Order: sequence, then structure tokens, then C-alpha cells
Amino acid sequence: MDKIANKKCLICSENTGLSKKIQELLLTMHYDVTIATSLGDASLHISNTFFNLVVVDEILSSDNEAGSKLLRILNFIPPEKRRKTFDVLLSSTYKTKDSYAAFIQGTNVIINKNDIEKFITIITEELENHHKMYALIEEVYDQLE
Repeated sequence: MDKIANKKCLICSENTGLSKKIQELLLTMHYDVTIATSLGDASLHISNTFFNLVVVDEILSSDNEAGSKLLRILNFIPPEKRRKTFDVLLSSTYKTKDSYAAFIQGTNVIINKNDIEKFITIITEELENHHKMYALIEEVYDQLE
């Protein structure tokens, strides 16, 4: 994954301390990072730019549902683009890597904000699994053709 040129990440959070911490961590993974502080701003970026990674704070603005709304928007981008986009929900309420909650929320993985120091380890592992899964799906699809 680290060999992909021009990896882009969108961080959607109005918590500047949290955004800056994640940005610093992602710079070590050679991501170009964009920060959006509102649902409207994040939606505009998603509509106009492809991001390999999208990190969504469950509390995006004064609208407590903004994080969930943004995840729904991500799930309606074209399938080919969506498969190449890995999204992360930052949560104060869900446990890190809670797969049931991730499924219900429509995200690839959840990272509890208390585990932010483990962000790179979790993302690296989860991205590797994500890429393996889609490589296998493409291989099976190619064999069926």
C-alpha cells in the first residue's frame, strides 16, 4: 500500500487537535491530507476528488448525525470508486475494530478516539486486509469471465 503514489486522505472533523494528530500520523505514510470541518465541506471534497482514505469523526459539527450522514454519502459513490476508498469512523462510543458496529454504520473500520495512538497500526493492518479481499474478489471475477 505504501508504494501507491499520490495517496490522498480526507479527514472530516472540526476537532483541530484530533485532525492535526491524525494528519501528522498519515504524513509518515506519505498521504496528502485534506481536512474538512463540516458535512458540506466534506461532501464537496468527496464529490470532486478521489480519496484513498476517508477518516470521519462521528461528531463532525453541531449536527450529531453529520458523521453518519457522511458515511451514507460515501456508500453512494460509484461502486468502482467506493471499493478503492477505505473509510474510518472515529468514535467515542464504539470500541475499536467493532466489526458489527462498523457494518451497521457503513464504514470499513471503527477506531475509538482513546486508541488514536494506535491509528497507524490499525490502519495498516485493516488496509492490508481490505486490499487482499478485493484482490481475491477480482481474481474470482476474472476466472468467471
